[in-house]
Amino acid sequence: MKKVNMVMGAFFSEVGYRLLGIFAAGDVDIAVTRETLLVGFDWTAEQFRAAGKALAEHPFRVDSRQVPLETLCSVLNRRKGFLVSLMENPVLVEQETFSETLLAVFHLADELECRGEALCRLPGADTRHLENDMNRAYQKLAAQWLDYLRHLKTHYPYLYSLAVRKNPFDPGASPILTA
Repeated sequence: MKKVNMVMGAFFSEVGYRLLGIFAAGDVDIAVTRETLLVGFDWTAEQFRAAGKALAEHPFRVDSRQVPLETLCSVLNRRKGFLVSLMENPVLVEQETFSETLLAVFHLADELECRGEALCRLPGADTRHLENDMNRAYQKLAAQWLDYLRHLKTHYPYLYSLAVRKNPFDPGASPILTA
């Protein structure tokens, strides 16, 4: 499990935080759940459970008009080799939840890349299709992120500190310590 969490750390550093930030910015219902996801340095197990419950109840509805599709595509394309290497990682074979997350992200990357220059002029049906793909990846990423933070809090407080400061659900998040 330690190796899986190391791989998850690499994933979130390379692409996960950025994706969650993009999706959260386009989430039409994030205001309802955001407060529950503002993870603190001194969070308790009960607060993690409450955040997990809030995520389980959250509708995950990304409005593609609020998402810079070209930027999203570029982020995923630049990290495609990294994503492929993660999918080939034997450590992840037994970790079904994370494998499903990777598959959802990889599928979204493929869908966006297939459209090429047409991303800025997609018909409504195709836009809704991409929103479904974004929502699937977003939901899986958010749940995985919370589990990963719970692990960091218990085993790696120094990594947890940075993760809290980089919270993709906090529009004012900054890795820079001010106090």
